[in-house]
Amino acid sequence: MMMEEDILIERYFKDELSEIERTAFEDRLKSDEDFKLKVDFEKELFDSYNEDSWNFSIDESDEVDEIEAFFKGAEAKSFEKTIKEGSEAFKKKKKGKVRPLYFISVAASIALLVGVFRFFNNIVPKNNYSALYSEYIMQTKLPTFINRGESDATDNLIEAEKSFKNKDYKKALVFLGKSLLQDKNNSAVYMYKAISYIELKDYISAEKILDTLINSDLIDAQKGYWFKSLSLLKQNKLTEAKETLHLIIDNAYYNKEKAQELLERLN
Repeated sequence: MMMEEDILIERYFKDELSEIERTAFEDRLKSDEDFKLKVDFEKELFDSYNEDSWNFSIDESDEVDEIEAFFKGAEAKSFEKTIKEGSEAFKKKKKGKVRPLYFISVAASIALLVGVFRFFNNIVPKNNYSALYSEYIMQTKLPTFINRGESDATDNLIEAEKSFKNKDYKKALVFLGKSLLQDKNNSAVYMYKAISYIELKDYISAEKILDTLINSDLIDAQKGYWFKSLSLLKQNKLTEAKETLHLIIDNAYYNKEKAQELLERLN
């Protein structure tokens, strides 16, 4: 018995098909135009309404909570129902002509849902830039200290990284402090320490650490400006954050492209 098409397509998008199933699926895409239309339609829905793609910041504001509630609420479910009904219309295409007006209403519902998501995804709540901070800090890759050796300094770094990933920033700071006592030339330690202070809302300590990094002779000293801009952003110090972003862009410092992108969103 042939697998229900909706389930088959969903499994294809989620990369859950076996090699044989995937080959048969892709062969059908090439030979069955109606099936290809349905798959294209379903992919648009999947990309727009995939719950796994919702990415809410670590430090969630009330506005973000409201957005999440919207997509989990009755209105969003109503959109989903209408979209699924439109998808079913494709399955019946061979049996009868799809009513243009009905199809238009379905398309309008999809457009509205996608538009609402894009609007909320890009909005910056007035006087609250914590969501943007979280978004960009999560995009910033930090080096890992794990599996680099067995010295005491490395052991401290391993414990610091573990605590950091568990969001136990106070504990992370203890191990990071010990590491700096043994080696003041590891720029990554300054970055981990600054972020830990920022997450704890100790912005004065974060700024001191970042200024130490920026004024050092370390090869990654310029990275301090990027984290400083994010710290200022989280504090709602928009003018100072923009000035630091301009500094990054003008001097082609670390994360210049991200700085340009963030600055555009702030303007």
